[in-house]
Amino acid sequence: MSIGFSPHFLALFFGSDDIAHAKQQREQQQDLALAWAWLDAPDGAQLGTRPAPTAKDPDATAPILKPTLTGLAAAHVAALRFRLLGDHEAGSRALAALTSPPADAPLLVRLMDALTWLDCGTLLHEHPDRPAAWADHARGLLAELLAAAPSGALEQLWQDVLRMAGSIVLDDDASFAASLAAYRAHIARIHPEGYIKPMITGEDADTLRRQLLATQGLVLMAEMAHQAGASLWAYQDRGISIATAASYCVYYYFFPEQWKWYKGLAEDEVRALYTAHGAFFEMAQRRTTLLGKATEKLLEEQRPYYCPQGGLTTLTHGVPLPPRPAPKKRRWFWQRA
Repeated sequence: MSIGFSPHFLALFFGSDDIAHAKQQREQQQDLALAWAWLDAPDGAQLGTRPAPTAKDPDATAPILKPTLTGLAAAHVAALRFRLLGDHEAGSRALAALTSPPADAPLLVRLMDALTWLDCGTLLHEHPDRPAAWADHARGLLAELLAAAPSGALEQLWQDVLRMAGSIVLDDDASFAASLAAYRAHIARIHPEGYIKPMITGEDADTLRRQLLATQGLVLMAEMAHQAGASLWAYQDRGISIATAASYCVYYYFFPEQWKWYKGLAEDEVRALYTAHGAFFEMAQRRTTLLGKATEKLLEEQRPYYCPQGGLTTLTHGVPLPPRPAPKKRRWFWQRA
């Protein structure tokens, strides 16, 4: 593999061509320009409004707010500012806040935080104050987390996500090859309908969350491999690809009441879950052609999308959405057409 830190490679999830695309779209597309505004805005700032339809009010809107970020997420956004805007002060803030994931957190949380930590390190690669021993620290963290015993299929999948990230950061060809094989094995476990079979282990309220987080992990693996020069986006098994699982997740964003493994999912809780973890849909929409208009609608309601696992994906991966149709004017029976 030996990708090192080439002129193309900027971070785990985007390269120089992605940023060139983002800058090209910045002045032309309002929803993509909002992502740049989000990066510049202080925490808590309102950037505009977005559609927020509900069953009771299909025309409802909601403010677009930049959340208050703390800890690793705050460091990650500061590292993005360093890489994307050349903000050295933000890079220094990121380094000061960049600590290892807490050891007493559940394994899944530690795996996801470790991915963000590795991404921060790659974003800050060219910062003059990044510790020389960072790679050794990364190697030790990876060894600990990848040796931990997973309690279920979701943790095992996220160990594979972290293994791929580590193989790229540390330029480990054997580990990268093992990660590609693991991805293909996970695709083989996707049902033709789109659900990932090991994630549906019973009829409980957590099944949709497991499906979404597993799909997120596989999308992140496909994008990391893409940035490293390997093609996983087009990989299929029995005609099934990662787009199959992503499309399945999109459907239940709009119709959570139809989730067949648990009746009673609350619409607001499902929307919050997708807000927190759905930034990967920008990557999937950019790299595949199979998601369609439902995904466009989801993105319209959620942009600009940020997640510590994957980044500010509306900026780095967002594609223009079709213009919204003008609202139909109500015409009373006595008015002429």
